[in-house]
Amino acid sequence: MTVVLHTKRGSVKAPALRQGFSFVRAGLLRHARCVARAALIALCVSLLFSCASTRRAPYTFTAQEANRFIPQQIVWHPLYEGADYFCYENKAFPVRYHCIKIDLTTPNLRILTFPAHHTDFKSQRGERSPFFIGKRTGTFAKKSGADIAINSSPFAGKNGTWDLYAHLTRTRQIVGTHIVSKEAFSAPNQAYCALTFKKVPHGWEARIIDAQTEDALAEADFAFGGFWTILRDQEKRAFSFESHDSRTAAGTSADGKTLFLLVVEGERIGMSKGLSYPECADIFLALGADTAMEFDGGGSSSLFIGGKNMLAYPSVRINAASIGFSFFH
Repeated sequence: MTVVLHTKRGSVKAPALRQGFSFVRAGLLRHARCVARAALIALCVSLLFSCASTRRAPYTFTAQEANRFIPQQIVWHPLYEGADYFCYENKAFPVRYHCIKIDLTTPNLRILTFPAHHTDFKSQRGERSPFFIGKRTGTFAKKSGADIAINSSPFAGKNGTWDLYAHLTRTRQIVGTHIVSKEAFSAPNQAYCALTFKKVPHGWEARIIDAQTEDALAEADFAFGGFWTILRDQEKRAFSFESHDSRTAAGTSADGKTLFLLVVEGERIGMSKGLSYPECADIFLALGADTAMEFDGGGSSSLFIGGKNMLAYPSVRINAASIGFSFFH
């Protein structure tokens, strides 16, 4: 028995058995495509919920685990003139995080950022829109020449939320203040805190404000929005929730002349579980900070030194905002 198969090159005869194999093969291909689509959807959904800084369920420490994330001794290693580095890792916990201390009175210290200019933003009817194409913090570090670079402000996609569309595209808008050389590129959000820098006769002065108000931002040369203050006057802030995740945070000394940066790894929980806001505050206390705040965390957390990714996994999130520090002209 033969059947006629119609192809682009005309009709040909083929055994019925071969036709059966063709149907089976076609069915398997359809099934494979369905499985691939399902896997892609599952991946996208997992990514959709991987950015929030409070995405993981609370983790309760045992008495033996308490303070395992605080080193008995902090040994700073010089990076540049005016910048020191410390990395802590406890495989038994497990936890891994990075600390940087910057002397803001260092001569020639420059603050770099993305976005930095109105040309970074899209234009609508001749006016600057709040939207722009985001950059990975590593890309920003290499293009700007930043010696140290971290991610900063929380952000959303074009729809104003961190949804699936935002994951699949590069369009970004900053949530909260973003001031560069006294020019405001994003509106303040009073619900969130911010890190500000003011140029003073001998370098820079850093300050953390609890709410992004016009009065609090009036004298800022630079301002970068975050989420919430976690430490104020060496007193820890209380939170109604507690979860563990990757973190990017900043702290200041009481006189504003020293800046502390903290980046906690948490995307590979077998290597590092991440930390909560109060635990980050404990680290800042150990570092000697007076006040501290949280930037965007989760998959956004990034740290590059000398253009090199310092995390134990790739930093691939396309962020909206990054801060860099350069110690040379």
